[in-house]
Amino acid sequence: MRLLIHPDAAINFNAKAELLFLSLVCNIRKFNHAERGFSPDIFPAATFTGADIIGDIELEESQGAEHGAKWFVHEGYFVGICGESYSRWKQLSSDMQRIQPLFKFVSAKSVSKMIFEWLRDKFKQLTSNVMTEYVVTKLEGEIREHELWFPVAFLHIQSEIRLGGVIFRSIKGEQINKWQQQWENQTTNPEGKQHIAELFLRKRKQMQGLAVAIYQVTAEQERAFEIAFEESNKAISLLRLFTPANMFPEDVSYCLPLGSEHVSSYDYLVFQEDKLITMPSGLWDKPRPWLLNDEYISVIRPTVDILSELLENGDRTEFQNKVLDAVLMYSKNAIAKEPSDKVVYILVALESILLKNENEPIMQNIGERMAIFVGKSVEERRAIIANVKSLYGLRSAFLHHGHSIRDLEVLRHFMHSSCLFFQNLVLHVNSFSSKQDFINKIEDVKLS
Repeated sequence: MRLLIHPDAAINFNAKAELLFLSLVCNIRKFNHAERGFSPDIFPAATFTGADIIGDIELEESQGAEHGAKWFVHEGYFVGICGESYSRWKQLSSDMQRIQPLFKFVSAKSVSKMIFEWLRDKFKQLTSNVMTEYVVTKLEGEIREHELWFPVAFLHIQSEIRLGGVIFRSIKGEQINKWQQQWENQTTNPEGKQHIAELFLRKRKQMQGLAVAIYQVTAEQERAFEIAFEESNKAISLLRLFTPANMFPEDVSYCLPLGSEHVSSYDYLVFQEDKLITMPSGLWDKPRPWLLNDEYISVIRPTVDILSELLENGDRTEFQNKVLDAVLMYSKNAIAKEPSDKVVYILVALESILLKNENEPIMQNIGERMAIFVGKSVEERRAIIANVKSLYGLRSAFLHHGHSIRDLEVLRHFMHSSCLFFQNLVLHVNSFSSKQDFINKIEDVKLS
């Protein structure tokens, strides 16, 4: 894969890199363990000697993009960039990554890493290449096709589901056996095989039986992760449109990429008469697995297929984009633990679809338009309008007076209507070209 940078851009980037190099040689300090100051009594999980270190030692101290320092060690000294030079290094990396074709194939993190390696190698007189030649040559060798798997917490599916470029399937025990065997075949060291067996036992306990989101992408590995995680997380969010947690204020969905589910836990120590009696631990949250069997998948399949087409469509209409954004916003309510947060996410999503502009009366139009779109009878529509009015009252009491949302029955009815609204909205996403057309159609029904 060739990464071609416009000559004028390359000249600009190289000039900034040379200024960085000049600041590099002005920041030389002797390595000093005492500079750390306070050292907490942290238990050493492992001990590394010089024999364990592969390659050059690097150290980065960061308090955001604007403040920090990065160093490599050369002949017992720290050599690096700090202060303004550090922020200029970050900015140069970001600017360079944003140009095509780098943006599609390379991450800003990898660009910054390669620029720093150029600074190091130039300082040690290991390269005479200008920065862009050095960085691009290294990055071109990293670009290849990757397939990334993201296990989904607390989600189990019976058969395959596709959402855009993301495929959901179940992680089987025989697959993990195969992966373990592949790794064990790469070593003849019994201790190494034991470490591999222990690793896969931990992974098996975490992942076996879970659904996994699979995405293929051509890029260097860090950029492949960024793209695949974004697309997989988007697909997981859209899948949450069908979770029961959308219907009940007390329920929370933990259907997120494994590691992002934030299950609250506790650990504490109990003493009596200066003696440790017990060390309890446990979970505050009580997550329930979400089981998608073939019967349920067949029910949601028509809506899932429409969402899948939306994700793959590179030429979406204004209305299709609005619906996709609204559903993604709506799906956040399912992972929110506080009722007040659920209300905010749902209302923001509804208002983005059901209001013509910010000058329209909010409560009246949301209630009436939602009622017409969802309600099947006059009685149902009146009940939805009254419920939306009550819900906005609860929201106002929370936002302006700090009162918690305790009337869960009002919220429960509202969540039920909202869930029906967004599922039906997806089914009609191809019927309108713009949000204005959609609202006009609802207004026509109201006046008919």
